[in-house]
Parts: sequence; structure tokens; C-alpha cells
Amino acid sequence: MHHTLALVVDHHPIAVERVLQVARYRGFNVVGLRLTQDDATQQCLLLEVSSERNIELLIKQLAKIFHVLELNLMPLEHATSSVVQLRESL
Repeated sequence: MHHTLALVVDHHPIAVERVLQVARYRGFNVVGLRLTQDDATQQCLLLEVSSERNIELLIKQLAKIFHVLELNLMPLEHATSSVVQLRESL
């Protein structure tokens, strides 16, 4: 099952790496990634993952990361349109 997470993380070299590492350790495949910088201190990360595992397992672990400031699971219909827009822009 596909899920899309919207995260706000610190603009720190290890922040994105830690998010991807936790997703991998928890058995989720990253199938889409979009990273934009909000300002000098924050980045927005749109992360699309795929797994048969419960998405709550990943959400709970990502919330524990110090550099993750905000975390939202996007509704399926909104997430799908965001990913389509991302793919069309490439």
C-alpha cells in the first residue's frame, strides 16, 4: 500500500538521511521523494512510501527524530494528486 507523508525538518545535513534510514529500517520502500527548502532553517519533505506494514509504525518512529519538526499523513486523494503533479513537473 502507498502512503504519502509530509514532513517539515531542520535544514541540517543529517535530517533527510535519518528519515530515509528509519523508513528503510522499518521495512518501507521509498518510491517518491520531493525536498524543498522553506527558509534557512527548515525544509519540506514529501515522502511517498510503499509497504504492507502498518503506516503507524513508521509515523511513530519518525516523530521521535529530533530534526523532524512536523509530520502529517496526507489523505489518499490529496497525496495521489501531489505525486502526479510532482511526476508531471519532472
